[in-house]
Amino acid sequence: MKLPPRPDFERSSLHVLDGIWNISAEKDSRKYPITVPCPVESSLSGFDSSILAGTKTYWYEKRIENRTGSTSRVFLCCNAVDYIADVFVDEAFVTSHTGGYSYFEAEITDHVRGKKDFLIQIRVTDRDDPAQARGKQYWEKESSRCWYKGISGIWQSLWLEERPDTYIASVRITPDIDASRADFLICLNRSPSAAVSITVEKDERIRSQTTVTAEDAEIRTSVFIKPDDSIDDTHLWSPENPQLYKAVIRAGSDEVVTYFGMRKIEVSGGRILLNNRPYYQRLVLDQAYFRDGILTAKDEDEYIRDIKLVKELGFNGVRLHQKIEDPRFYHLCDRMGLIVWLELPSMYSYSDQSACTLLSQWQDIILTHYNHPSITTYVPLNESWGVRNIYADRKMQEFSLAVYHLTKALDPTRLVSTNDGWEQTDSDIMAIHDYCQEGDELLEKLTSIDQLSRSAAGSRMLYAKGYEYEGQPVIVTEFGGIAFSRDTDGTNWGYGDSEKDEESFLRRLDGLIRAIVSSRTTSGFCYTQLTDVYQEVNGLLTFDRVPKCDIGRIRKIITQTPQ
Repeated sequence: MKLPPRPDFERSSLHVLDGIWNISAEKDSRKYPITVPCPVESSLSGFDSSILAGTKTYWYEKRIENRTGSTSRVFLCCNAVDYIADVFVDEAFVTSHTGGYSYFEAEITDHVRGKKDFLIQIRVTDRDDPAQARGKQYWEKESSRCWYKGISGIWQSLWLEERPDTYIASVRITPDIDASRADFLICLNRSPSAAVSITVEKDERIRSQTTVTAEDAEIRTSVFIKPDDSIDDTHLWSPENPQLYKAVIRAGSDEVVTYFGMRKIEVSGGRILLNNRPYYQRLVLDQAYFRDGILTAKDEDEYIRDIKLVKELGFNGVRLHQKIEDPRFYHLCDRMGLIVWLELPSMYSYSDQSACTLLSQWQDIILTHYNHPSITTYVPLNESWGVRNIYADRKMQEFSLAVYHLTKALDPTRLVSTNDGWEQTDSDIMAIHDYCQEGDELLEKLTSIDQLSRSAAGSRMLYAKGYEYEGQPVIVTEFGGIAFSRDTDGTNWGYGDSEKDEESFLRRLDGLIRAIVSSRTTSGFCYTQLTDVYQEVNGLLTFDRVPKCDIGRIRKIITQTPQ
């Protein structure tokens, strides 16, 4: 399988630039080959990063044969570069982008028109700076506790894309299952008087065709989606039935292919509803680290393998922890049926500048991933990371409120867990992190939610000062973290006591899951975690994705219902 770099926003006129580039410490210094996209520090890159040890600025370059049409506009597109990317074409500066997890693009038409070939150079600057949105990338030299190897460089795909003078800049599709329609917001790069057509297909059959006159750059229209069946909602997207509709958008000579799912997620009566029905979320925490590529998967098959394993283990979703993944991952979750909680990688040092930079990246991330039906929940903050004094600090509380309301303004169709774990302010979910070791202890805590909401999650209060529980759905979004054993040198760890064999591990796992499910107060859980990651050996799978226990026995525990 070979997917395009952005399967949810695809043009046919693209030239993928992944492959061998040159890298150097300075623009004019000695150059070495490196495989792109892979972190500089990864074995998958084929580059020995110790050669350039001591630098945090890298120059990438690649000479490109010019295959673009003489009348086309040409754009350089990139899914992710960590952390600051300055783009040059034939020595001329084009653009700069800040943020290691967000998509960016730059028009390079005037720099390449009429040339047989051209040189792309990307200067990448990264720092061991806690103020950067870095997620689980540790800012010290060695991994420690629950933080891991840091990365630098081009770590997701980049490509050239040809577009006409008037082109489709973005498409946002909002399903409305109650009205049997999909609302389209199509943004062009300028305001022409042109026809824009929308063709919706499902199962290789045209279901709807609409043409509207574009009198300005922003077109809003709705498309009726006729259900496949008059009785059953078989056309709705869910993990058990991941139905997708293809949408072909044409504006003049430009064409973009995207898709959407007829899916609704909401809170009602203290429960989470998927498509107007209660839906119990059985999630697993996914750090999405890989042995060879660190944050970069070797290929789509690694994503497919992980998604299949998650479903085989009995989970219906993942909380993708402290990472914005390659767009192909979300596409495969859309297609294979897996709920995703999309989580903003944290900064760890608060200032006005770091707060503004984080919000800027978050806006881009939300708008880029808007059309994925698998994404049901946003997590902009986790465990007060980056806002460590939020319990009593009014400024940090206001920041959390700002990020909550900004998220809802950009996308009111999804849920937001604002500061997942504890010290929460406004949020759609009461999210609890609790690593107590035994099920009886956890069940006792969950018996009275009102009492729990006024107490602590571990050693931290569940709500920030001045905020209280208002009837939101309750999800235990981190718990478990059971390790089989620690190495004799004590460097590897899990939460609480480690277990020595499969039977003791499964007994403890069963007790914790049974406590959450039997409490009848929860709308779901998220178990820590899917895989071991470096020194943290509390995964259901090893770092190399080998199950530690019989998958069938784990699945029986994960999918249990109250007796």
